[in-house]
Amino acid sequence: MWKFPRTPIDLRPGFFLLLAAGILIFPLPWVGAWLLAVTVHETFHLLAAKFSGGTVEEITLGGRGMAIKIGPLEPKQAFFTAMAGPLGSICLVLLAPWLPRTAVCGFFQAVFNLLPIMPLDGGRALRVLLCRFRKDGRRIAARVENGTIFLLFAACCYGFFRLELGIFPILLLLLFLLRTGKIKISCKPGLQRLQ
Repeated sequence: MWKFPRTPIDLRPGFFLLLAAGILIFPLPWVGAWLLAVTVHETFHLLAAKFSGGTVEEITLGGRGMAIKIGPLEPKQAFFTAMAGPLGSICLVLLAPWLPRTAVCGFFQAVFNLLPIMPLDGGRALRVLLCRFRKDGRRIAARVENGTIFLLFAACCYGFFRLELGIFPILLLLLFLLRTGKIKISCKPGLQRLQ
């Protein structure tokens, strides 16, 4: 019943760098819990795409994590597919008595992915909903996205200056912007830009 056609998997060197950095920074049980949480999250996306009648065109494992490219879907199916990943991550919280690390990773992954910023799941779902009911849905979604980024920046500044957390909040914001693709870094000089 669950037949996945030969889906190309794009394995990039950045994935191994991300994995190596995780192993160097975090204890190995936490890295395993993170990998399990990511696998459950993305599996829920895959299953939702299959239930919706979509086709999985490509799976990419790179420096910004895992991404699944799914063929065109109707708005209802696109919303369902986008929200399936965070739902899977939230389901991991139910396993807290047996897999506490995985539950924590799943919770934070769900919160992160529900932010209304493209290409995160919350940004995709918000854009689908707004475009379904409003002609200017893309413009409104872009404003919500910019407002969310501004609020995150303000929270990081508050943590840096008022709570005296040091540079940690700023580094988290930079990692977040790198993950979402809002900051692109190139090895060639002059090509770094904010999207």
